[in-house]
Amino acid sequence: MEFSKEKIEVQLEKRTKKAIRLISDNERATAVVRKILNKAKKIRGMSGYIDNIESMCRLVKDYADGRYTEVSRKSVLIIASALIYLLTPIDLVPDIIPIIGRLDDIAVVAYVIRTMRVELVKYNVWRSEQYGR
Repeated sequence: MEFSKEKIEVQLEKRTKKAIRLISDNERATAVVRKILNKAKKIRGMSGYIDNIESMCRLVKDYADGRYTEVSRKSVLIIASALIYLLTPIDLVPDIIPIIGRLDDIAVVAYVIRTMRVELVKYNVWRSEQYGR
């Protein structure tokens, strides 16, 4: 099964409206981030991405809180869209299909980590300077 860049970008674009709501509402961001982390930790094959998913979640939350502003809105929306994709059970390959139903989730996360690598590194540096972590 192929998950091309174009297919992934279409899926992310479909979630932009939800991503806008997410980054505009601190309380919503807190609740959604918690759900995303819980779900991601349960997906077989996702363990190698958990640290990056946690960074993505913290970035979205800190952006929604107004604490982190050293990132473009477009980048935050791409990251938030990928996180929302993880929560969506009906996507490129429905999550109810054993094993392969999670492959698209992994492909989307891997794509966003790869394309947002610089933003995630910048955020992690900022976070460690702010919080010593």
